[in-house]
Amino acid sequence: VACHALRVHCDSMFGELRPGVEPFLEECFSLYRQNYFHNALHAADVVQTLHCFLSMGLNKRLSELERFTLLIAGSAHDVDHPGVNASFLIHTASPLAVHYHNISVLEKHHAATAVKLIAKHRMLAPLREDDRDSVLRILIEAIVATDMAFHADWLEKFKAKAASRFTSTGDRPLLIATALKCADISNVCKPSRIYNKWSVVLEWEMYSQGDMERERGMQISPFMNREKPEIAESQRGFFEIFAEPLFAAFTEFLGHKACVVMQQLLENKQQWCCGDNSLTTS
Repeated sequence: VACHALRVHCDSMFGELRPGVEPFLEECFSLYRQNYFHNALHAADVVQTLHCFLSMGLNKRLSELERFTLLIAGSAHDVDHPGVNASFLIHTASPLAVHYHNISVLEKHHAATAVKLIAKHRMLAPLREDDRDSVLRILIEAIVATDMAFHADWLEKFKAKAASRFTSTGDRPLLIATALKCADISNVCKPSRIYNKWSVVLEWEMYSQGDMERERGMQISPFMNREKPEIAESQRGFFEIFAEPLFAAFTEFLGHKACVVMQQLLENKQQWCCGDNSLTTS
């Protein structure tokens, strides 16, 4: 999926960097753990979604270098995810949480892992030094931006700059980060059958964390107690607080080709209005 997207949207760069890109991608995807949700399939789904965004007109707003960086960031954005959230890592004094001072713990780990892999495979070696620096800077910023703790700030920044159509090169990293943020939660705007399947595996991963919290005598995190299913409330809140405002702003920026994205999101949101905690995945 990633190689195909790179060929379509940045064929020249992919051809030049292919000796490093292919082993990077192979190892990157192999480092995704066998989690219910945060796994290699999620990463591939994010890259495929970015391909769709680029095809809807985002490609015209980004240079080839920026398109390349976005797709690489999508491939690596959750690499080596442990299957628990940052709060769990912080409350259990995980070495990762300590290392990153309890701030954007997972996102910084994903970004650092990606940068190490890029260096290991000398993926950017053929590029000029300033281009290498740009790729790494934008990639790190985009991956760290997927931390939902700072979602509101990112959204306000995007909305403030959207009117300018991101014609300034200095504003482009914000556009790239926003595209990745949308792709990261894009299960909400997939056809209902696919969206429901993603919702189920996300629920399983959350319950798995809740089980670990119960075993440790910790307070079980909201929506993670399998003995008290609250998926309807969880999904309604996610749509209203995060997904709908973000996609409303991003699809408006992309234009009429992206209308179908918002329409599907609203259709998926509607199924939770009755408060039913069951899912249909057939």
